[in-house]
Amino acid sequence: RSAAFAALVRQDVGFFDDPKNGPGGLTTTLARQTFQVAQMTGLSAGNAAGAAFAMILGLTLGFIGSWKLALAILAMVPFLMMAMAIVFKATMG
Repeated sequence: RSAAFAALVRQDVGFFDDPKNGPGGLTTTLARQTFQVAQMTGLSAGNAAGAAFAMILGLTLGFIGSWKLALAILAMVPFLMMAMAIVFKATMG
């Protein structure tokens, strides 16, 4: 956000003469872009990292407890991923 604002401030004077580059349009654009970046990297990235960590930890504990059961569960992972992709596609459109 700071870099985008700094780049905006360093524009030539002629840049601000364009009606679409007025104060309202520029602040709206800056707010929209920061919201989009936050959506891409914020909560969804944290959820993905948490899910990956939980899966690795679960498999590690599973192999420690019963390697046969852990292999059976590991074989089901591709089917679970396909099911989650279908659910994600259905909910997100």
